Amino acid sequence: MTTTDARRPSRRPRRDARPGRPATALHAAVAALLTVLLAVTGTLATAVVPGPGTATATAETSDGPVDVTLTSLTPETLRPGDTLTVVATLTNTSGADITSPVARLSLARNTLDTRNSIASWSTAERSSTLGTTLLTTPLPDTLAAGATTTVELTVAADELNLRTGYAAWGPRGLAVSVTGVTDGYSAVERLGVLRTYVVWYPLDDTAVQPLSVSVVVPVVGPPADPLAPERTTEALREETAPGGRLESLLAGTQAVPGVTWAVDPALVEQLLADDTPTGDTAGTTTTGGASWAQRFLEATAAGETYALPRYDQDISAYAAAGLPLPVQGPLGEPFSGWRTDLSWPADDAPATDVLDLAVRSGAGTVVVGSGTFEPVVELPYTATGLTSVTTPSGTAAAVLPDATLTTLLLDAPGPVGTTGTTTASTPAAARQRITAELAVISRERPAQARHVVITAPRDWSPGADVLQAQLNGITAVPWATIAPLSALLAGGDPGIPRTPVPADTTALGAGAVDGDTLRQVGRTAQQAQTFAKIVTDPGALTRPVTESAVAVGSVAWRGDPDGRALAVEHQAQHLAALRGAVSVVTGSDFNLISTGSEIPVQVRNDLGQAVTLLVELEPDSPRLVADTRVPVTVPAGGDASVTVPVRGIGSGDVTTEVHILSADGTLVAEPATFKVRVRADWENRGTLVVAVLLLVLLGAGIWRTVHRGRSERRASAAVVEQLEHSEQTGELDALIDAQDSGTLPGVDPTGAAATSHDALPETPDRPTTPPRSTP
Repeated sequence: MTTTDARRPSRRPRRDARPGRPATALHAAVAALLTVLLAVTGTLATAVVPGPGTATATAETSDGPVDVTLTSLTPETLRPGDTLTVVATLTNTSGADITSPVARLSLARNTLDTRNSIASWSTAERSSTLGTTLLTTPLPDTLAAGATTTVELTVAADELNLRTGYAAWGPRGLAVSVTGVTDGYSAVERLGVLRTYVVWYPLDDTAVQPLSVSVVVPVVGPPADPLAPERTTEALREETAPGGRLESLLAGTQAVPGVTWAVDPALVEQLLADDTPTGDTAGTTTTGGASWAQRFLEATAAGETYALPRYDQDISAYAAAGLPLPVQGPLGEPFSGWRTDLSWPADDAPATDVLDLAVRSGAGTVVVGSGTFEPVVELPYTATGLTSVTTPSGTAAAVLPDATLTTLLLDAPGPVGTTGTTTASTPAAARQRITAELAVISRERPAQARHVVITAPRDWSPGADVLQAQLNGITAVPWATIAPLSALLAGGDPGIPRTPVPADTTALGAGAVDGDTLRQVGRTAQQAQTFAKIVTDPGALTRPVTESAVAVGSVAWRGDPDGRALAVEHQAQHLAALRGAVSVVTGSDFNLISTGSEIPVQVRNDLGQAVTLLVELEPDSPRLVADTRVPVTVPAGGDASVTVPVRGIGSGDVTTEVHILSADGTLVAEPATFKVRVRADWENRGTLVVAVLLLVLLGAGIWRTVHRGRSERRASAAVVEQLEHSEQTGELDALIDAQDSGTLPGVDPTGAAATSHDALPETPDRPTTPPRSTP
């Protein structure tokens, strides 16, 4: 964090004097020099200005006609016996030639011993003092309009007359200035100035307690919609291609030991899955983001990596909505070695409810923004970037990034001071600036072990060469070292009283997801899980919907609220498609004409795996009773029929719904309806009608028999008497045998039967009995 000057009230910084020169002579020379400078420039600005520090990179040029940039500076740490070599690039940005150009190397011998003095050196005016001129080098040619040239300035360290000893080590201001003759400027007026730093270190490497520096880099992707991945895939290919954001981030950090990554595992999974060939570069075919992901995993194997919640969920939004974070499953390969106890809220100053949610979620190490939890009393030194915060669920460890160091790492272009100077740094200039800042922090409390933190924003797109130079510079100097975040946590809270944060989140950053949306996608995911109970592999169905619900809560969607709304629609549409894949094939209406029967139901399954269901009928009238749920298994992509027992009571038309249920009775598909015509009393009425008809027929037969008498074919009494006589005489038996043998008289040879009269034996003549007379 930025602090005020740690100045000793009773002691002023001394200028180094050349040995053997009387102090009075030096004072006179200084007075004369000041007089000359005042006459030439009219102003004199000091190199050290009290006041708040400014996070800037090296001011490489001014608003003059010449841009001066630092190409290289060696050695990075200057020691006795070294030779200091500065190579600068000069560009004439004006439309006029510059004749007789001269380059000068200057050194401010006073140690820049506060963070404010470091910032003030880089923001000083072009006309401000540059210290002692060490070397003047005329350029051999005219610097034409738009032309660029380089100049190399070399001086022996021993010629700088810098003191030795512990108190003498530290950063000095170093400058390269250019003068010349051109339109609108005098021959002695500076046309361009480069201000940078060199650290004088006349000590052994072990003489200084190294300052620990944790560099925590977020590795997250663009907004993701798992149900419409095309847009995300294309964006990731751009970001992992040469010059892309993720490629630059990896190139700048992968070779630096000790860097800590905070990674969205879903991002790496997406990239690993993208192995589609995307082009041929120098004879080598690239395969989407898979090659980047493999290189990244190799880099993380040698460092410390924290897994952020999947899709980098917006923990501040969940806390504001009073919702828990979605449950995170255990990390599998290739992430099994990653830690999972880190949270990174999108808002710089998270309230206590956000910290509490982080603790409850098992990720109580919370990275906050610079300027949060400032010390109650301003400190004269830079404190360790860690504090403990008590929440209802436990203690959160708040990681406090240093604002100045973080800004230097970002190297973002922007205005500096009042001169219009920009901060677009070269790798060499950026390295010298950050190592000088760390030297000052180390000097503040040289005997106390302290630990500072540098972070970056989620959308950070660094220049890989600048980032590498900065990080390698930190590892190369004896007064600082890059350490993993776990080392900061192991050191514990230094116990500095700090200002509290609000208890509750009252406002979120622009574009944050609202609680209603989070609840909506959560309900949709729950409905998908309920539906998936009907299959043997529920995860295959629920994973896309659940992933979508988690992704909607991503921090990345803050920059694209309209895209997030579309992702919510995709999730609802996907669930509707799932539920529509299991349906009832409705047919014509059903007629029920008995009290008990079975109604056939056909179920269609368009899913890729078999489903086990319960089929239930729900009539809208008590005339039809269906109180049985019938199980059925429907194959993948097929149909199955099932009959459901029903009972009819009375008559009427009954609208009936078919319900498709899971094994626990939960409705899993849209109901289908059909009509049942219930005529349950038709069976009884039919039986009664048949019975009545039979009785009528029987009565009619009896009446007919009684009232019509004998028929013409009925045998007479004489015939009966003859038959009895034939039976007694044996003639009847002979007649029967003849009939059986086919020799019966009157039988046609063709087989036609004789009439009944012909078949009978002839009756002998008998005397007719005269009628009895009546007396």
